[in-house]
Amino acid sequence: MSKKKILIIPTYFPTTGSPLSGTQVLEQSELIQADYEVKVLFCIRQDITRKRYYFNKLKNHLRLKQYISCSDQILSGALESRGFYYNCVIGNSDEKNFSFCIHAYKTLLENLITENWKPDLIHARTAEHAGLIACQLSEHFSIPFIITENCALLFDQTFSVFKFKSYFQAIEKASKVAFVSNYLMKLVLMHGVKCNTHIIGNLIDEGRFTIKNEVEEATGKFKILIIGYNAYIKDFLTFFKALQYIVEQGHQDIAVDIIVTFYWSEENKNELMKLAEEHNVLQYCNFSYQVPRNEISRFFQQTGVFVSTSITETFGIACCEAMLCGKPVVATANGGIDDFISPENGIKVQLKDFKAIGDNIIKIKTKELIFDPEKVRNSIVKKYGREAFTTNLKSLYDNVLSNN
Repeated sequence: MSKKKILIIPTYFPTTGSPLSGTQVLEQSELIQADYEVKVLFCIRQDITRKRYYFNKLKNHLRLKQYISCSDQILSGALESRGFYYNCVIGNSDEKNFSFCIHAYKTLLENLITENWKPDLIHARTAEHAGLIACQLSEHFSIPFIITENCALLFDQTFSVFKFKSYFQAIEKASKVAFVSNYLMKLVLMHGVKCNTHIIGNLIDEGRFTIKNEVEEATGKFKILIIGYNAYIKDFLTFFKALQYIVEQGHQDIAVDIIVTFYWSEENKNELMKLAEEHNVLQYCNFSYQVPRNEISRFFQQTGVFVSTSITETFGIACCEAMLCGKPVVATANGGIDDFISPENGIKVQLKDFKAIGDNIIKIKTKELIFDPEKVRNSIVKKYGREAFTTNLKSLYDNVLSNN
């Protein structure tokens, strides 16, 4: 029996210009290749002026090319991928720019179908962008689609009426919406949207993250690790208050690794260092920026505890990866973490409670609190490891395919 064909439409995906973006989508898609034919369509946006838009349109017309391929920029590993550059004209409405985007994707899919490869199912990764595209492709080509949602959207003044309506239209028309956590599902359903839901979790690959204790061998200091970026929802202010509190309690023998996943400007990048300095803990901190995926596990293996001070998390991938390395987690009650944190693998405290964060780090440092690394690891493997995630995703696909 021939394999069913799955077309992945990601909102984010690794490219030569942004190799860390969307790595989870790539890894999860590669995992199911043995059971399905999987291909990826990913178009890259180009922000241009209206004058440049008309110039490019004329140039492409003279070259008899409607789009320029960006396939050589997509880092899709063993997966077949295709893509075009599409225009996003500065000053245009969201609706007008989206029409450029969807036309590029329709052209790509038409080319695939012409080559006798029509997908049985379209899988959009996040609703805001990919879900809107998948919804349009589904209607145009009569192909069912599903959405995996891992983003919590803030419907503020930057979210246009067009995007707002399109977002909920895509959610409601999808055959299934697979949420990465119960918390995220609640955030979406509270808006009154009607959809068929599924809890998918995330792939946390136990092959990439293993137990290897290197906590104090090199420095003789207790290591603390946090991963994030400089934004209010990550609440680094509470983290630095907790560090200051730890030091004031007489625990100066600490070394803190701070991995910054991305930043918008040099000012944004330097603000975290200034914040650490204001709380008199900069000398304990080592900042690393955009660490390659294959080097992250070393930081987990060398730490004594992983910390998350986020106000909200739709899941908490970094917490799970730390646990795969056998490390306990001290985290705030951010929502997404509720699906997997337990007394077996970590401590949950109230939002912004820097003293509770500090006290629990101290307890782990002084071994008043002891966690079994194998139990910490296994708590995640059984829920989100390769076998568990593959079984869950195949169940989702097969359910939708059998009903369409």
